[in-house]
Amino acid sequence: MLFRNISKTQPVTLLLLLVIMFIWSVVYMSFVNAAPWIADNVWFILLGGFIYVIIILIIQHTLRKHDLSRNGYLTLLIIVILSFNFPEILILDKILLAYLAHMFMLRNIFNLKSNQNIALTLFDAGIYSGISFLFFPQSILYFLLIIIGYFIYVKIIDQQIFIPFIGFITPVFLWFVYKTLMNEPFNSFNQLGLNSINLASLNIEDHVFLTLKFYSVLILIAWIVFFTKTLMVTNPEDQKYKLLFPGFVIGFIVVLTSVSPHKNSFIFLFLPIAVLLSFWLKTLGKYWLKEVVLWLILLISFQHIFVIF
Repeated sequence: MLFRNISKTQPVTLLLLLVIMFIWSVVYMSFVNAAPWIADNVWFILLGGFIYVIIILIIQHTLRKHDLSRNGYLTLLIIVILSFNFPEILILDKILLAYLAHMFMLRNIFNLKSNQNIALTLFDAGIYSGISFLFFPQSILYFLLIIIGYFIYVKIIDQQIFIPFIGFITPVFLWFVYKTLMNEPFNSFNQLGLNSINLASLNIEDHVFLTLKFYSVLILIAWIVFFTKTLMVTNPEDQKYKLLFPGFVIGFIVVLTSVSPHKNSFIFLFLPIAVLLSFWLKTLGKYWLKEVVLWLILLISFQHIFVIF
């Protein structure tokens, strides 16, 4: 049984998820590129999969260290399945690199819970937010999550609230100075030339709408259950989910403002959706019902494989 196995064989499951994710990254990017294995493109294909594996490891470490999910490996499985649904996120481009910096920012936000080295943690979070902004300007909205996390975990209004602003400005200012010294117009890292793979030949629009409808229903149900469990009932264990809703809302806005040219921006919703669905699945009383929902989530991704191949 899928749900039972994903809950018990945790180390093996993580390794399996990483292998599947890396293979899928290489296979997909090899398919979209007309001549994938020439020397100029080998690094492009392998590095994209390698970076995504690093992101998965960061997510796993963050979930485990801060106990952000009732079943961290189930959350990782859902993230991998979401990757099958939106394979565009596997492309090595500025959004993937922005999300890598974004994950380091999230890790620092959750580190505020320890109330240790608050100033340094806020500064680091601001730096990673600034780096993410340089790669993907819409991600600047996530700077609000640093401020929200400060009020939730630190709960002290003092001059430290300005530290993340200093951290954010630091990489932006350094990039501005570099561009000035090089006599080039200031812009973000959008000109790094990481968008060389052309997705125009893939007609993915039709089945994406079906997937979005399916996940919209699941997410709506999951949010109803989530608010019922965490708002109407006082449970100290569920206080760790305070950043889930603002993170989801900000991610939703980021996707809405960038989805037309950048479908891979859906990656910013993967973690909050996976944590939410994992939370909901754990609340279901019957194992067979958990299995049905999890297999539906898995099977809906198969259509993308069939469309691509």
